[in-house]
Amino acid sequence: MQDLLPLTPSVEVSGAHEIYQSLKQLSGGRILDVGTHCGSFIENLCKCQITFDSIIGIDISEEYLNVARKKFTNEHVSFQVM
Repeated sequence: MQDLLPLTPSVEVSGAHEIYQSLKQLSGGRILDVGTHCGSFIENLCKCQITFDSIIGIDISEEYLNVARKKFTNEHVSFQVM
């Protein structure tokens, strides 16, 4: 597990390690994060250095998405209220 990000409590709860194991062989693609809240799951995926074409985070709360938008300046990460 040396190639993974440290197993912090937030990473452990997010399931990022398991997803990393599934996705690390893939290159490119689009990721949809449903119920993104403040973007913590997306942040953990980015720390895993997974290659992606785009990530879209959706949530019902504009307030939480505004917090998430401040975390990410990457043009390939976007957020939408749904």
